[in-house]
Amino acid sequence: MLPSWYRHSPSSGNLFREAPDAFLWRYGFGKRDEKNARMAMGSAAEYGVNLALTSGVSDDDAAQAALAEFDKLMQGEVSPERDASAAICKQMLAALKPFGKPLTIQKVVNVPTGERYGFVFPIKGKTDLGYENFTID
Repeated sequence: MLPSWYRHSPSSGNLFREAPDAFLWRYGFGKRDEKNARMAMGSAAEYGVNLALTSGVSDDDAAQAALAEFDKLMQGEVSPERDASAAICKQMLAALKPFGKPLTIQKVVNVPTGERYGFVFPIKGKTDLGYENFTID
């Protein structure tokens, strides 16, 4: 039932466990609604964090940038996730600022043989932030 291009991701695996019907609707029939407030919330928070960690803007300015990014992604549609994007941004900054500027942002990682990890296909992913001793994804 799934298209040949489909590959497993943690978020799609969670969707399958929580709502198999929604999983099939999205991945089996290809009915995707990319305008998703939860997705925009995470993307907006990450945008603000990246801005603060790479450009040195204040936490408050980064939170405002996260709100503006959420508004852009959701084209002005208001939802509870809007305010959460700023709060998540500040929480992430409180945890990450002591480590300084990340070495990588949105780094593509390829594992040519997924069989090593029990998968049939190669693994390709993106890490959010990379530091010398740990990675955030």
